[in-house]
Amino acid sequence: MSKKFVTIKQMNMIDKKAVKYGMPIELMMENAGREICIQTLKKIKKYNVKKILVIAGPGNNGGGIISASVQLIFILIWNNSQKVFERN
Repeated sequence: MSKKFVTIKQMNMIDKKAVKYGMPIELMMENAGREICIQTLKKIKKYNVKKILVIAGPGNNGGGIISASVQLIFILIWNNSQKVFERN
């Protein structure tokens, strides 16, 4: 299966049309954040990652990165707390 990509210009048009037709920008950021989180968790598991550095700029992708970071923190803390309870 081949992946298809859109240009920045195309993505900006898609975003504008989605908002025009009623999609809240906050929901789009949450959806992007969730997918980033899912893909990051796969990489963490595959490569046994111990630390993550998140850098978010002021551009349009900043909200998605912040959303992904919050979700990652919650999931990783939850998983670690479950391991603590399992040991006791």
